Amino acid sequence: GGSYNRGWAGGPLALMHEYIAGIQPTSPAFDTYTVRPQLGPLTEINAVSQTPKGLVRVEILREPEVFRLKLISPGGSTAIVAFPLEKYDHQAIRVNDQPLWLNGASNGEVPGITPVGVGDGWTRFSVAPGTWNFESR
Repeated sequence: GGSYNRGWAGGPLALMHEYIAGIQPTSPAFDTYTVRPQLGPLTEINAVSQTPKGLVRVEILREPEVFRLKLISPGGSTAIVAFPLEKYDHQAIRVNDQPLWLNGASNGEVPGITPVGVGDGWTRFSVAPGTWNFESR
C-alpha cells in the first residue's frame, strides 16, 4: 500500500487525472464533467477519480490505427467526452460496437449519447451514466 499523504497525491497525481486523462468537473459536485484526454507521447492511461457522485473511470489505449476510450460514469452525472479525431486523422467513432460518427457527422443513434459539436480539432459527445466503450479509427 502507499500513503496518499505525499507530494505526489496533492499535485502531480491530480494533474495527471485532470490534464492527461482529461477528467475535469464543469459544474459543482461533478453533475457535469469533461473527459478530454491529452496523452502526449503516452499510449495507455488508466485513471480513477473519486467524485461526490461516485467513481469516474477512464481507460485509454492508443495504437497506431485505433484510439480506444472506456468510460465508466456514475449515476447522477453527465460527461462531455472529447475525441481528438483530427490529431490522429480518424474519421469514425463506434461506441459499444454501434456506429456513432463518420466523416464529421452523426451516422447512428446510440441511446444515452448525443453529439455536442466539433471544434478546435475535438469532436464532443454528451454521455449519460453507464459503461461506454468508444473506438475511433
